[in-house]
Amino acid sequence: MGKMKAAKILKEIHPERVRYTAAKGIFKEGAKNRYEKNLQRWYLDNSTEIKIDGVLIGEDEFFDSSTAKTIETNKIDLNGILLNESTFIDKELNQGRAIIEKTLGSDLNRDTYEETKTYIDYLESRKNDICNNHTRTTIKGFSTSLSEPQQKELFKALSGNYIECSEAEFLAMFSDTPKPIKWIDTSTTHPTKPNKQTIFEFIYLLSEFQHIVLPDLEKGNKANLFRVLEFLFPEVENFANSSGSGKSQQNTQRQKELRRAIEKLSLID
Repeated sequence: MGKMKAAKILKEIHPERVRYTAAKGIFKEGAKNRYEKNLQRWYLDNSTEIKIDGVLIGEDEFFDSSTAKTIETNKIDLNGILLNESTFIDKELNQGRAIIEKTLGSDLNRDTYEETKTYIDYLESRKNDICNNHTRTTIKGFSTSLSEPQQKELFKALSGNYIECSEAEFLAMFSDTPKPIKWIDTSTTHPTKPNKQTIFEFIYLLSEFQHIVLPDLEKGNKANLFRVLEFLFPEVENFANSSGSGKSQQNTQRQKELRRAIEKLSLID
């Protein structure tokens, strides 16, 4: 369902639930209330299914606001990917930080600056809560056929060029208690940011050689894979929004280097 149609539906059904930022970007609501309303709007704009009072509505259906009591979305986008709250938070953080940069030191925009800063603090707190909750309850590393000597050899091959972590932290990605890993390979187009594509190359090559099992891919659902990657590589943003949903690219220099490193593991007992 398109963004314009979703927005139109929400306005027609519950106009009192939609609060837009004022023309000058001043946030009128508390941080928590604003977060909840923006998140609801984001789900509505990007979900493929919307239910009104438990009834699925079609592309061209509209309902009287006097009869609508609840609005539900399936939280799945047009690519079949589960909408991730962390992705929404990253989007809001980027927008908020842009406002902070523009209003810093301005007496005229002091209210905008302070209210945006409060909102950013709430977003960062919420993101930490989500990360901690995933750590406690949902995130496990990859099941692997690699022996411990092979895992250690792979760590040596990646250290310094692709990863910056201890051997124990790296080996934990193949356990039920994974640890965050710093990915230091950078993008050619964004040299200050970690290169998401090489992370995908690495993970998909491990899968291609049947060294790991990727969660839920047999069902065509990559949401759990993205969730694991977000935990393992916390400095990397928006795995779910990657071009081509993170498909491996053939014949890039980094892909060849990673392939050679993984091929050599077969020589180790």
